[in-house]
Amino acid sequence: EVNARTGGIAYGIEVFDDAQDTDAFRAMFAVRGKALYPEMEFMFSMIREVLTTSKLDDTKRLYEIIARVRSRAQASLASAGHSTAVLR
Repeated sequence: EVNARTGGIAYGIEVFDDAQDTDAFRAMFAVRGKALYPEMEFMFSMIREVLTTSKLDDTKRLYEIIARVRSRAQASLASAGHSTAVLR
């Protein structure tokens, strides 16, 4: 339903460096979503649902999700290593 009504919702860690101190950085949890104006309320309700009702105590399911993300990252690295290097 999320993919049918929005352009996607992505969750991840963003790292920002400090312009004043080159050795300092700040890591933040980020949520990004894309939707047409009529679907904005739906998108925000989905983000709210994920952030407030996710069950993080199911370690088996968390392992499956992390393994899937890792596998995709490895496949991306093998097929487009130059892009990964630029983003790094």
